[in-house]
Amino acid sequence: GYQLWAARFEEPIQNRFALEDRVARGIVSALELPLSASEERALRAIPTKNLEAYDYYLRGKIRLRRENREDDSVAITLLERAAALDPDFAAAHAELARAYVLRVEQFVWRDTAVIERAWVATEKALRLDPELAEAHFARGALLSGLSGRLAPEPAVGEYRRALELNPNLAQAHHGLGTIYLHLGLLDKAVDEFRSTLAIDPGNYGATRRIGLALVYQGRYEDGLRLIRQVPPQSNQSLWNYQVAWALLYLGRNDEATTLMERYLRVHPDDPGGVVTSTRAVLFAKAGDAARAEEDVRTALVKGKGYVHFHHTAYNIASVYALLHQPSRALYWLRQAAETGWPCYPYFARDPNLDNIRSDPGFVAFMRELKARWARYGATL
Repeated sequence: GYQLWAARFEEPIQNRFALEDRVARGIVSALELPLSASEERALRAIPTKNLEAYDYYLRGKIRLRRENREDDSVAITLLERAAALDPDFAAAHAELARAYVLRVEQFVWRDTAVIERAWVATEKALRLDPELAEAHFARGALLSGLSGRLAPEPAVGEYRRALELNPNLAQAHHGLGTIYLHLGLLDKAVDEFRSTLAIDPGNYGATRRIGLALVYQGRYEDGLRLIRQVPPQSNQSLWNYQVAWALLYLGRNDEATTLMERYLRVHPDDPGGVVTSTRAVLFAKAGDAARAEEDVRTALVKGKGYVHFHHTAYNIASVYALLHQPSRALYWLRQAAETGWPCYPYFARDPNLDNIRSDPGFVAFMRELKARWARYGATL
């Protein structure tokens, strides 16, 4: 290697934003990089004059990198403090909205007051700065994650607007990839997750979701390997569900059983019923209809109101397909598709549905799903 550029800067701590601007401009000039209008604007912008608010904001933003309940709760406290110290700090309001969305999506999904606070924070951020990429991302997250019905177009529009304003906003690439993943646009999803990791190599969600895309494509070993690269503590519920789910496709039922039983002993609440419903699939594969049905009933109670219940619904559909009950399987497949997971390539490939593939209702459903998938591919 070689040294391209070096300089020494000294400023009072109160002038940290001016110092950051001088350093950034020195690097851009040395590398002879062209700046877009949005990048030039970002360099000029001073997010807040309150250094204490900025410190709370940065600490909260770091906490949000980990998708677990404890870190999200701490992030909310820090970001609420940042917004209170400077009510005109648009980025703090946008990041706070993001933290609220994560709370309702994954941890406390019945908390309607938090949903309302997320909308208030998002709209305040946009009023303060209509061209703040993070605020458009927050609105996209609200539109994509909390409606309970599938309407991806508005969310995709917000994520794309965020990326127009800041092409290096990792969470916007990640949000767009997550929508594509659910819609079955798997190549587009993986492209967005790779863009996320190019900007933010430590993004566990992007790594894990590339693994999911591989499983959807029938590449079970490759998908499992990637999912397991993510530390379990990043999100215990999703990690255990997804690892066990991939193991079942590989026929490694004993490993899956050990994992699920250990998780359910420690986390009997099982948010959304995702692990309980995965265990129901295991019982159905073994022909144990009674225990499978019992877990389905338990998962329905645990999953009531859960934002991502479509994954539990799909597991329930798989149980009934394995038990040769096509009408009940089809009901839950439709529930999964209509509430957020119309993933045609996965549905078309999943061996757990093989028992019902000749059923006329299933054939008609898959024809509809394929047409919708093609439309999404052409328009999104």
